[in-house]
Amino acid sequence: MCLVMSKQEKILPYILPVIFFLLPWQTLYIFSQYTIAGEVFQYGVVSLYAVELLVVFAYLLYGRLQITKSLQKIVSLTFLLMGFVLASALWAINFDLALGQFAHILVALMLFLLLLDKRTNLQHVAMGLIAGLIIPIGLSVWQVVVGASGASTLFGLAFRDAQTLGDAVLTLENGTRILRAYGSFSHPNIFGGYLVIGLLSLLFVRLGLSPFSKGEWEGVAGRVQKILWLTTFVFLFIGLILTYSQSAWIAIIIAFVCGIGTLFFWRQKIANPLWQSRIRPCRVSIKEVWGSCLLARFKVIALIFSVLIILGSIFGILTLNSIGVSQTSITERAAQYQEWPQVVSDFWIFGSGLGNYTYAVEAFDPSKEWWQYQPVHNAPMLIVGEIGVVGLILVIGWLALIDKLNVNRILADSLSANEEQNAVCRFGSIIALMMGCALLVIAGLDHYLWSQWSGLALVAYVVAMTARVE
Repeated sequence: MCLVMSKQEKILPYILPVIFFLLPWQTLYIFSQYTIAGEVFQYGVVSLYAVELLVVFAYLLYGRLQITKSLQKIVSLTFLLMGFVLASALWAINFDLALGQFAHILVALMLFLLLLDKRTNLQHVAMGLIAGLIIPIGLSVWQVVVGASGASTLFGLAFRDAQTLGDAVLTLENGTRILRAYGSFSHPNIFGGYLVIGLLSLLFVRLGLSPFSKGEWEGVAGRVQKILWLTTFVFLFIGLILTYSQSAWIAIIIAFVCGIGTLFFWRQKIANPLWQSRIRPCRVSIKEVWGSCLLARFKVIALIFSVLIILGSIFGILTLNSIGVSQTSITERAAQYQEWPQVVSDFWIFGSGLGNYTYAVEAFDPSKEWWQYQPVHNAPMLIVGEIGVVGLILVIGWLALIDKLNVNRILADSLSANEEQNAVCRFGSIIALMMGCALLVIAGLDHYLWSQWSGLALVAYVVAMTARVE
């Protein structure tokens, strides 16, 4: 028995970093495929990814989870959310498809709970994610240069060609079609989202490399660390450029604006003693929010900023479409946003069922071609379409509870008796906030954070980082 426990303890530190290293690869087993308008389509597939099996294995291997008391409310709300999502299958248009999507969400929540476990080293997990993106970046360079890439069932790769209609390309004025970088993912936008979080994770990893100390990166070991860190940064940035993912570019810009603004707020707090007495938690009325309590002001600004990002993504797309910008991605999104209120009008409280929004669109307008039936490119709108306003409230409550922990850490007078460790924790919290801002932008412009396993896993990673970054 002791020998078994010893082997288990030896495996635990490595299993989650390995899972995140393998996360970019889309190897899966397809159980069934459903049709829409008489054709098999991407969002009618019931499948299980190889990496998901590893997550389930890790969950069993961990045994009884060791999660700190401060995170127990989050765990309870996680199970409540999971229960409601499962219940949505009962009224789904396609019950089997709803159960298939629930399986992905269930495994993603398992991954989230494993990341909350205090035995999990988040630095090592971040390194695993970053290292796992290097090979897909190399593949993406090949895809862009050659204009095509082969298929592989073993590695979950589909055939791509710049001349194939339906594959994501950048079209130049002379008609030349350049294949966008897919890497090992199903779409360049998903690859771009991972690269954004990879770049921000690289900042998080940097905090663990003799942070803020004099003579950092000196000596042979220090110089090797510096070269590896800078080389990895360049690789990730090149990959981000090759995806030509506008949502990813906007996400990383907003993330850095958010991070720099928060850092400025914190530095002013430290530099000005008056801020120390005014920023502590306090109870105020709405009229006083813009008065003396800077903590309340910061939270209100954060809330308004979050709402503006989501609403800005919707009305920004509609505005660009109305003034005649004819880019395909904009016109498609605008059409989806315009039809969404009518599609969800009959089931806006509880939704059409998990994974069933495309069938709801078909019921609303059966005259479309099969390839036109897609989830709406906005995660909150898609959540309402599938599990209703009730489901969206639960998701927002779950995220808000986690964000509250991080905001309190950022604004706290002290996180540690050690000054250097205090700075590391603070910067880690700011980086987690930047990751959250990036995902918020992506959620406003795309659907994969809710509709795809790779997106759900990315959400689990960022939310767990936010909850446990200290």
